[in-house]
Amino acid sequence: MQAIDSRVAQILARHLPTFKTVVRQAERCSVVSETCHITVVCLRKNRLGSVFSYCPIFNTSSCPMRPHKTIQLLQQKLHSALRRIEELDPPAQLGGWFFLGAIPDSYGGQDRWVPACLKGTTRKALVPVLFYYLDHYAPLSIPLICDVYDDKISISLVQPLTIQVFPGLNKAKSRVLTVYDYFNTVTNEFIRADTPEQDFPLPLRQIPLYRASLIEDTDLAGSYARGERPIVPLCSMKVGFVDLPFLWPVGLQNPCRYLRANWKVVHRPHPMGQVAVRPFEGEDGCIVITVEEGVEEH
Repeated sequence: MQAIDSRVAQILARHLPTFKTVVRQAERCSVVSETCHITVVCLRKNRLGSVFSYCPIFNTSSCPMRPHKTIQLLQQKLHSALRRIEELDPPAQLGGWFFLGAIPDSYGGQDRWVPACLKGTTRKALVPVLFYYLDHYAPLSIPLICDVYDDKISISLVQPLTIQVFPGLNKAKSRVLTVYDYFNTVTNEFIRADTPEQDFPLPLRQIPLYRASLIEDTDLAGSYARGERPIVPLCSMKVGFVDLPFLWPVGLQNPCRYLRANWKVVHRPHPMGQVAVRPFEGEDGCIVITVEEGVEEH
């Protein structure tokens, strides 16, 4: 996937509304209102700084990726950001998209608002995580930031991506926060996620899996977590919008997969209008990649 020029992302993040504001204005999915869209920022030259609302479930035609209704750069701030980007040396490498919540500069210079998963000197990586969020739906796969130690990884359930995607973890959306459990593949049961972080041993021989505690339709949890049941390839947007390497599980019957495909902004006939799209599986420009076990990839 195309690497993000972190210098450009940092400049844009300083000029955009803070992530705290973004979370308050998270747009609910029009198809599945139990989830919200993810705020992503375009780094392509012709759309630099444009803010879009990306659906983590139906990320193609069923729920198209549109410009965010309320979060955009004001013209004055856009011009200021562009001037700073043009002054970069070496020159900026433009392309791709980034998730605003993963940039420490998006927290308004207030260190106390920067989430723990973005702090510290411990090595960071992304790991694919499954979430049961609604009965009768397959679990949703999203990449979460983890701390990597010699013998384990630690995942914080409450981090920027989960706060934006799941209203039940967003204090701006829910007065009573949702309780979550995580699946233990040794005991074959769910355990209450009542600590700040959950640990998973290395080498990672499972896909970490959580559920909202009220979800009952989890009969296949063990099969998903152990990789016995194939899951949908991770969308190229999810693979590329955080500037960290992936740490993939090992020894799964069905190894993790992801899509390699570029997104572009186009105009569709009414009522679609301006949307961001990528090729579908099987079309030119979309390749399904089966990951190499245990290899960290970006």
